[in-house]
Amino acid sequence: MTHSFQKSRYTEDGGRGPFAVLSPDMSLLLLRCAAATLFGFSGLTKAVFFQDAVAEFAALNLSVFVLVATIAVQSVGAFLLAVGHFSRIAALGLAGFTLVATLVAHPVWTSANGFDLRQTTVFLEHLVIIAALGVIVAQGSGRFTLFSHPDPRF
Repeated sequence: MTHSFQKSRYTEDGGRGPFAVLSPDMSLLLLRCAAATLFGFSGLTKAVFFQDAVAEFAALNLSVFVLVATIAVQSVGAFLLAVGHFSRIAALGLAGFTLVATLVAHPVWTSANGFDLRQTTVFLEHLVIIAALGVIVAQGSGRFTLFSHPDPRF
């Protein structure tokens, strides 16, 4: 049986199949853009609504220094992911940041009644974000970047 898809490197049989619509490089671009949007928006809202963010961090017993560092990590990481430069390092840094932030801000194990649906859902969502960033750490930027780096390991 033949199909209309051209032969490619994406599957073992050389065909793309009916579900392989995006190339791996395009998939990495979309993943990088989605992560950059998430972290960029989070950093921007903390910067724009700084006093609200100060109050939120104070409720978690975190200093203004931690808030400023959070804004910097999220903003710089988002920019690097968006342009595809040092994406592995940016994704690794954002994954580590997300893990720490999740453990600090969403401790599902401390709920008064033993189970908090909202905190558990947010905790699990953050684990998915960490896993998505892990794909970027493992695969790199892909071909679609604004800058080319001489060492593709970054």
